Amino acid sequence: MLTKNKLFVVVPYILLNTNLFAQEHTVVWNTLQLPITLSSSWQIHTDISYRTLGIRAAAYQYTFRTGLRYFFKSHWSAAAGYASFRTRETFEKSNTNFIWENRLWQEITYEIKLKPTWVWQQRLRTEERFFAEDGSNKAYYAIRFRYRMAFTKSISSRWKLQLAEEIMEQLAYKKIDFQQNRLGASGIFQLNDTIQFQAGYTWSKQKSTTIHFLTWTILKNILANGHNHKK
Repeated sequence: MLTKNKLFVVVPYILLNTNLFAQEHTVVWNTLQLPITLSSSWQIHTDISYRTLGIRAAAYQYTFRTGLRYFFKSHWSAAAGYASFRTRETFEKSNTNFIWENRLWQEITYEIKLKPTWVWQQRLRTEERFFAEDGSNKAYYAIRFRYRMAFTKSISSRWKLQLAEEIMEQLAYKKIDFQQNRLGASGIFQLNDTIQFQAGYTWSKQKSTTIHFLTWTILKNILANGHNHKK
């Protein structure tokens, strides 16, 4: 049985070692989304992001994603495309080495109204990830499977609240394993028919670290012929 004196030694030791193996970091995730609506069935998906190490200008990650989306039936859509990521090797600002990653991605999305003010969305995405060789990092290939579920509540004609969870599993080196789990909440402001602002927080639990994302998003829907044809 542990005595009171031993607890003063054991408890700090456990907390210290837990912190060493499960470090936490904060990243500010700034995103610009520019979907191009071509017709009632087709849309070009485009987004870029600049993610920083905390509330600083130092970059943690640069991202670019594009693809083509097709809306079929009333609740379903499918998309596929290409993405490029450049990620700092560690969370240390002094480490200026960035790792290049190219992706091919595919997804299918189901969205339905549960009530007049509630929307339920499910998304299944797969990604083929190609990491480039860079110094001490060897090139490798992985497949990641992502399932995301989100609930969006309309508070007024302009304001919405969204809660979401995403679970990711990854196949690499002939082994499939847990990659990360994301839980997030965000507020959405619809300025007009084509411009939307989002701000929120996402908790990301990974195998050896936890990342707190502060998220800021500007969405501008570009209408190819001046009319919004999205279903």
